[in-house]
Amino acid sequence: MVVFKSLPAAPEKAKYPHAARWYKHIATYESEFSSLPGDAHKTAADYVPTLKAAAAATEKEAESKEEEDDDEVDLFGSDDEDDEEAERVKQERLKAYAEKKSQKPKTIAKSIVTLDVKPWDDETDMKKLEESVRSIEQDGLVWGSSTLIPVGMSFPKMVLRK
Repeated sequence: MVVFKSLPAAPEKAKYPHAARWYKHIATYESEFSSLPGDAHKTAADYVPTLKAAAAATEKEAESKEEEDDDEVDLFGSDDEDDEEAERVKQERLKAYAEKKSQKPKTIAKSIVTLDVKPWDDETDMKKLEESVRSIEQDGLVWGSSTLIPVGMSFPKMVLRK
């Protein structure tokens, strides 16, 4: 009963299916909570020592943060002159890096493509087929080597590299 009351809402069914099912089951007995033994005014922290310790720790942290906000003094603060000098050095380094990078030659992206050409039957002339494939021309297309690889039942497969 205490755990059920301590939850603000039903758990998400997608994230916690078992907890959602438990919550739905216990909700059916909500009208009978008053007849159950025990103190109805206690919280889950009263029954679970770790929750009680965690609640006490969070209270102490909240109190200490309020005190720290009042006493916040920067003893090792930096001067404005140092910041300007560091910023100037940083800008000089960025400028030198940009100049060095602009002088570097640009690489041209190339891709290697393997083309598998399989004949329709064993009577296909592979030399003529290779000539017709190599007749394809486009900007930047350079045909490389070709090999015949036996596939099965004396059928060769041509592999072309671009």
